[in-house]
Amino acid sequence: MKVIKGLFVLISALILVSTLPITLESCGAQEIIQCKKLTPPDQGVCSVISGGNSLLISGNILAPSEIYIGGDILIKEGLIACVGCDCVGNTQDKPTRIICANGVVSPGLINAHDHLSYDHSYPGSWGNERFDQRNDWRLGKRGHTKLSYENNSDPLKIAWSELRQLISGTTSIAGSTGTKGLLRNLDIGSMQEGLKPVKILNHVFPLGDGKSGTQLERGCDYPQIDGTDVIDNNDCYLPHVAEGVDPVAHNEFVCLSGQAKGAVNLISKKTALIHAIALNEADAKILRDNSTTVVWSPRSNISFYGKTAPVTMYDSLGINIALSTDWTISGSMSLLREMKCVDYLNKYHFNNHFSDCKIWRMITANAAVGLAVGDRIGFLKPNYVADVVILNGSSVTNYYRAVIEADWKDIVLVLRAGIPLYGDKEPMALIPNGQSGCEDIIVNGCSDNKINKTGCINRETGHSFKDLVDANKDSYPLFYCQTPFNEPSCFPTRP
Repeated sequence: MKVIKGLFVLISALILVSTLPITLESCGAQEIIQCKKLTPPDQGVCSVISGGNSLLISGNILAPSEIYIGGDILIKEGLIACVGCDCVGNTQDKPTRIICANGVVSPGLINAHDHLSYDHSYPGSWGNERFDQRNDWRLGKRGHTKLSYENNSDPLKIAWSELRQLISGTTSIAGSTGTKGLLRNLDIGSMQEGLKPVKILNHVFPLGDGKSGTQLERGCDYPQIDGTDVIDNNDCYLPHVAEGVDPVAHNEFVCLSGQAKGAVNLISKKTALIHAIALNEADAKILRDNSTTVVWSPRSNISFYGKTAPVTMYDSLGINIALSTDWTISGSMSLLREMKCVDYLNKYHFNNHFSDCKIWRMITANAAVGLAVGDRIGFLKPNYVADVVILNGSSVTNYYRAVIEADWKDIVLVLRAGIPLYGDKEPMALIPNGQSGCEDIIVNGCSDNKINKTGCINRETGHSFKDLVDANKDSYPLFYCQTPFNEPSCFPTRP
C-alpha cells in the first residue's frame, strides 16, 4: 500500500512538472561551449562577407540551454536552420556571413505588455503621492489625484513608439494596438508580420470597471466579469489584474479566480496576468498549479504604488515571469531601461535572487511562452522564426550581462524572420535586404563621434524617418544619451 501511495505521489508530481511552462527548467546549469576563435574587425562589432540570401551569423550565441562562444546560427528563408559550433556544413549555397567576435546573439526581445497609443507621452509627475489601486489615479478615487493622458492612435505616432522599442532590440510586443511594419504586434491578428497566427485577448478591464472605477474589498458585484469564453476562444488571455497594493486590488484576483460568490475562474495555462501586485502566497500557489504567467512591470508598479509584485515568491514557486514596459507615463521607454530597473531591484532589494540568465529569459523565452508563441519565437533553435538581435558584448565576460547592461547604442543588428530592420550602418549596407527602403540615421551628441545607424523605416511603414520626426516633434524621444529625462522611479517607497 505504501509503495502504491508513493508511486501515486511520484506520478502526480511528474504530471505537475509536465504542465509547467517549458522555460522554467534550467538557468542554473547553462552549458558553455567553446567553439572557434573569431577575429574582431578593425572597426565596429561585426564584419560581413557578402554571399547569398541565407545568413550565417558567427558570435556568442545565447541558445536555450547553451552558450556557444564563437558559435554559429544559420538562417534560411526566415527560419533558423542550425545553431551550434559549425553550421557551415548545413548549407549547400554560399551564405552571407556576419562575423561578430564580440557580438552577443540573442532571440529578439519580446515586450509582453504596453499601451502603444500612449507612448508618445512624456513621463508623468505626481510627486511623492502613491496610489493604492489603479482607479485611484485613473479616476481620482478616494481623495487621490486624477491623472489624465492623451490616447492617440495616429499611425505615425504609434510607428514612432514602435521604432523606440525596435532600436532597443525588441521585435515583438503585446502593445494593445499597433501599426503596419516594424514590430510584431502579437495581440493584433493582422499585424503579426507573417508569424503563424496567435489569438491573444488583451483586456484592460476584465471586471468591466473602466468607466465606473468600482472598488470592492469583498464580493464580486462588479459591472461585468469576463466569462470563461475568453479562455476557450483564445490562445492567450492577457488581463490587468490586482494592480495595486490594498484589499481592493486583491479582491480583483479573488473574483477572477473563482474564490467567492459570483466569481469566475479565469486562471489557466492560457492566462497571463498583467501586474498581479496584490497577490499572497495562497494566490501564487493557484497560479503555479495552473501554469499561469505573470507579466511584470516593476518601474510602473513602483512609481505608482511604491512597491511591485512579489516576484521572488513567484519565481521560488516556479511561476513563469515575463517582463514588460507598461507605458512611458509611469514605466520605461524600452525593455533595456526596464531591465536596468530589474537589475537594480535584484541587487539592492532582492538579494540577487535572480540570475542574469533568468532576467534575460523574462524578455525572451518566458515572454514567448506566456504569450502562447513559445513554439515559434523566443528561442534560438532550429525551425524557429529567425527573430534575432546582435548586441555589443565587448565589455562583458558574462554574455547575459551584455543584454542587461546594453543601451540602444549597443544594438548592432535587429532581424525579424531573418530580414534586417535596424542596425549599425556598416553591416546593414552589406546584408541582403538591408538597403532597399532603408536609410541612414545619424545620431549626434551622445559621444565624441557620430553614431551611424540604418533603419528600414520606409520599407516597413511607407513613411520616411523624416516623416516620423516631423509628426513627433512633441512626442517622447526615441532615445536619451544618458538616463532618460524624468524617468519614473524604480526606488520602492511609500512616503
